[in-house]
Amino acid sequence: MRAYLTIQEAAYTLGLHPQTIYRKCQKNELACVRFGRTIRIPADQFEAKKTRSNEGEPIPSFMTHLFWEYDATRFKSSDSIVLERILELGDLPEWRWLQSHVEPHQIRHFLQHVGRRRLSTKTLSFWSKLLGV
Repeated sequence: MRAYLTIQEAAYTLGLHPQTIYRKCQKNELACVRFGRTIRIPADQFEAKKTRSNEGEPIPSFMTHLFWEYDATRFKSSDSIVLERILELGDLPEWRWLQSHVEPHQIRHFLQHVGRRRLSTKTLSFWSKLLGV
């Protein structure tokens, strides 16, 4: 099965604003697929186009169950999808791994700017209170 990214995931991965991704799709500079009213971007087609550095380490094999629909070997610890899945679905071992591989300010930034759209209200509230965001 082919993996697809949302506009927001692609924007974060490429280091661009989501509106820029929409424009690139309209100009056919970026291959996009429509599923009803949503636009998805094939994950494999922009690997060579990444402008953002891939800081961080690859995620370990014990966490691949959190990324069932993706090729988990492609993600780095600093990717927003990794933060989202660990905060939303992870257990204590995943949280400990995240703490040791991602700076606290990156987690806070994710909660403040991305978490409202990507995490459930309950999860966002929990982590915001726990981390003092």
